[in-house]
Amino acid sequence: MEYTTESDKQVVINYAGFKDACELKRQIGLELLKVNINISDLINKELDSQSINTLKNLILVIDSSEAIQKTIFKCLSKSLYDNTRITENLFEIDKEAVEEYYNIVIACVRENLSPFFVKQFAVLNELIATAKSILKSLPVKEQTKSE
Repeated sequence: MEYTTESDKQVVINYAGFKDACELKRQIGLELLKVNINISDLINKELDSQSINTLKNLILVIDSSEAIQKTIFKCLSKSLYDNTRITENLFEIDKEAVEEYYNIVIACVRENLSPFFVKQFAVLNELIATAKSILKSLPVKEQTKSE
């Protein structure tokens, strides 16, 4: 994955490899188990205080995990920011890189985790479409006065 920052810096996020990508997936999974996540709070729902709180908890538990940060930087070791290898030291010496930190982290997570879920999301989308089709074909039950 490649993109250019607003300050015209080229960012290249490369797949870290199976072992490091698996470790990133594992670390994120372990951290997410610490948060009581109700998936229905996040899917097909208007944004309310409960769903915002769930999102906040997800973001903070991932962002505050030293294990996840360490694993992300291991994954980023094959990636470049303005032709410089992405390491923690890059963010110590380049303030513009700090401004791009979250964009880089999100791109890293996306690049390294998406291969695990591409086929599962395709199957899930098929199942959802089938379920919607079945539900639409069911007759609507009329309510009586006693209901």
